[in-house]
This record gives sequence, structure tokens and C-alpha cells, in this order.
Amino acid sequence: MRSLQLSVKWLVDRVGAALGLVLLSPLLAAIAVWVLLETGRPVVLVQQRAKRGGTPFGLLKFRTMVRDAIDVGRQMGLADPYGLLSNDPRITRSGRFLRRTSLDELPQLVNVLKGEMSLVGPRPDLVEQVANYSQRDRRRLEVRPGITGWSQVRGRDEIGWPERIEQDIWYVDHWSLGLDLKIVWLTIAQLRRPEPAPVEDSMNIERAQRGGEGMREVGGDEWDELVQGRDVYFRRAYVEASALLEQGARPLLLHRPGRGGGAVLPLLVRDDPRDATSAYGYGGPLGLGGEVGQDFWAAYDEWAREVGVVSTFVRFHPLLGNAAAGGTMRVQALGPTVGWRLDGAPELAAAMDGHHRRLVRRAEREGLTAQVTAAPGSLDGFARLYEETMRRNEAAAFYFFSAPYWQALSRLGDALVQVEVRREDVTMAGVLCFATPPWLHYHLGGSSDEGRRLGASHLALLAAAQWAQAHGYTRFHLGGGVGGREDSLFEFKRRFCPEGLLTASVGKAVHDVEAYRRLAGVEEVSYDGFFPAYRAAAS
Repeated sequence: MRSLQLSVKWLVDRVGAALGLVLLSPLLAAIAVWVLLETGRPVVLVQQRAKRGGTPFGLLKFRTMVRDAIDVGRQMGLADPYGLLSNDPRITRSGRFLRRTSLDELPQLVNVLKGEMSLVGPRPDLVEQVANYSQRDRRRLEVRPGITGWSQVRGRDEIGWPERIEQDIWYVDHWSLGLDLKIVWLTIAQLRRPEPAPVEDSMNIERAQRGGEGMREVGGDEWDELVQGRDVYFRRAYVEASALLEQGARPLLLHRPGRGGGAVLPLLVRDDPRDATSAYGYGGPLGLGGEVGQDFWAAYDEWAREVGVVSTFVRFHPLLGNAAAGGTMRVQALGPTVGWRLDGAPELAAAMDGHHRRLVRRAEREGLTAQVTAAPGSLDGFARLYEETMRRNEAAAFYFFSAPYWQALSRLGDALVQVEVRREDVTMAGVLCFATPPWLHYHLGGSSDEGRRLGASHLALLAAAQWAQAHGYTRFHLGGGVGGREDSLFEFKRRFCPEGLLTASVGKAVHDVEAYRRLAGVEEVSYDGFFPAYRAAAS
């Protein structure tokens, strides 16, 4: 029943916003002219607000205050220049009418049409304020924000933020279509009300002085919303797939709110003993709106101690360059990794090592052809070729992946790119890549014995690079050697782009020294060698 009501709400939002923009277009134009004639440009403001899950979006509204109102508020000596005063001198004559009647919010019909907002829901807060929310406050971010809401019709600016937040949480817990209709009716009834007198509220000031609430665990749809469009190694589907490679591991995303959306960290948490590690591949922290704060690892260390994490092992992302120490996190450089440059390279094959060029020409003379498939429907054929390669190379048990792992990878959809090299109907080699612009990542590869002899893998990787270049990608990240070593695997990758070397690094942290010593059976913690040491026997 609730899912049906949510579907109806989604439809009403889209249809209502479209009809509202059409029917109210004369009023919108009249308001725009009024604001323009009175105070000039800009007529419509774009403010960074937090939508569902806390991610930023550009909220539209008619300007009701003088230009640069925040800076003017600072010049006035206001402790909270974002807040309002009773009879605030920064509000214009047109602005007083628009605010009293809520007509300044009408441009947000565009936000509703785009799916960023709803007609009814908690009012979207400033990104700077959301950064300081408590865990309970974030309950109001579980639904799309609205043009009008429960706290808007039960006090609005005349009640303080603590009460407004509690009313919004009540709305989240008691939502129904009937409640939305009631809110719409009460909003219309308020059009004749006198201008509200804003209350003084120091909550946001006090929270900003204390800083945010540290790390919080994120899951489900909120994970997807936070990392939407980001590199594949931060996506929920990939981390969940990697959890299948670590017996008993639990995938999670940690989010530290902050300016521009804050930062996130994908992890796998293992129990008995409890520790954390990156998913297979590359990870580390990702800033959602810029750089990761310098105190990120200190906040992470506090979270780890609270939940009983003994140690953490992180594989940093060479292309992001996010290897930075802090808190208890120590950074160690492993060795080089290959990031094949695709931008500014008109002929990729010409820049390859001569040995690789010869093998590509040999493969082509032997009648081998490469086919690139984006979002392959099934990985069954590639999985068989990959396992054949692992058996021939006598690989460790870890590298033989289960059927559920391949199925989980398939759920990455358009983030997957598969290259097959064939001679007639016989598959000679294949590579599986992750495509998340601006980078293509090499994930796994395999070849038949004959394909290896004929240079089929070389042709497959060149075809993947050419496909990525044609689609505007700037790097093809091939990775490095086993464990970061400069071995034969690294040399094979390096010869594709000798000038594209990056540094691969890992991070190691011990949050509970006494527990680590006891588990590892050592007197002193060592960060050299296998980490954490107490899992070396099981590796």
C-alpha cells in the first residue's frame, strides 16, 4: 500500500510541477519583472541545498533580499548571517510580500520536475547546516525535500530549528497522501497571514563551532545517491560484489558530512576479530565536493574505536591521488602502477613498446579480431576463459571466483566493458574493464594457451584503450604487479605506456593496540610486511 502511495506521489509531483509552470507562467513573469525593476539582477537565486540523502543540489527561488545578503549580514556583525532578523533590513519590499505569501518558492517547481524535490516534504536545508546535523537530524533527509512541508504550516520561521526538525521527523514517520493534501490546504490558507516574526535560534551557530558529528554508516539507496556517477570502486554494487571475496565481510560506506557534501570511504568490515579493509581494487576516501578534509582520518579513527575495529588496511586510488596520512593512518608506497594516457595521444599503438607492437601485428596477421561490448549481458564465457587462465598459471585459491561473484559484477551494468579477441568462432583472449569516465580500469583478463602465443591479450588491451579514447576517456588504468611488485606482470603492463607510471600506496592503521598485540602474538606493533599480522596465517 505504501509503495503504491509513493508511486502516486511521484506522479503527482511531476504532473503538478509541469501544470504549475504552465498555468503560473504569467505570475512567474510578473514577479520576475517586479524584482528586476526594484533591485536589479539576479532575479532568481541558485542556492546549494541538501536533497534526499544529504547530497547537494541547486535550489531555485526568487531573490527576496538585497544582493550579497550573506556578506551584508557579516558586515552587520550577525553571528549567523544565514539566519533572519525580525524586520530584517536586508529583505526588499517585494521580498516581504513574496516571503509572506511563499511565492518566492515558485521557481522550485523546476526542481520538482527534475526529481530533486517534491511538492510536499521537509524544507531543504543549506549544505553548510546539514554538515553539522546529528544522526537523528538526518532522519529528515530520508525523503525528498518539499516546496512546503509540515513544519512550514506549523510555525515556519516562528519556531526554532530544534522544533522544526522534530516536526519534519514526525512527518517522515507519519507520511501519507492524506497528510500531504492537508499540508497543501494549510499552505493555501496561510496566504493571508501576516508576515511571521523569526525567532532567534543559536543551534546552527553552536553546531558549527563544535564541528560535525563525525562518521556515519550509509547503506541502500543513500549510498547510490551519494556516489552517483563516481568511480566504480566507490559504488555499492562493486563493494557488495567484493564482499563475496572476503568470507563474512560486510560492505559499508562511511560518510563524513562537510562542505560540498563531505567525503566518503567504502570499506569491508570483517568480524572475529573486527577489522576493516578496502574492497579488491582501489579505494580510500573520496571528496564529494572537493578535497578530503585534513582531519578525515582522525574522525575515522574515532569511529573505528567506537565500533570496535582493531585495524584498517586501505588500498588508495592512484588516479585520485588520495593517499594521505592522518590520525592513526600510516601511508606506505608500494610501487608503480600504469595509467595509460589516452588524451593527447593520436596513435596509441605507436607509443607502445616495440615488443608489444610486434605482437599486436602478429595477432592481426593470424586473423585475430577484437570486439568491444559495453554492458555485456552475461559474463559466463569470460568467466570460463579466466578460470582456464588461472589454472594454467597455478594461481592461488583467492583468484578463483564463485558464480555469485560473477553475477554480482554483472549488476554493474553500463560500468562494465568486455573485450573479446577471436579467430573465427574461437575465443583467444578477453579482458573485463570498468568504465567510469574519465577513466577506464582494467579488472581481469584471460587467454587460451594459443591466444597467449599469438599476442591476443595485447590486441585486447589495445582495443580497449582505443575504445576508451574514442569515447573521451583520459586514462586506461592497467594497474601494477602482484602486491605492487615490479614483476613480469608489471613489465607487461608498463610496455603499453612507459610514460604513464603512477604510485600505488596502501594505508595501515591500528586503532586498538592492546587487542592487536594480543591477536598477533607480538610485543610491538609492526607496519612492515603482511598487515594485519594476525590474519597472515589465514591468507
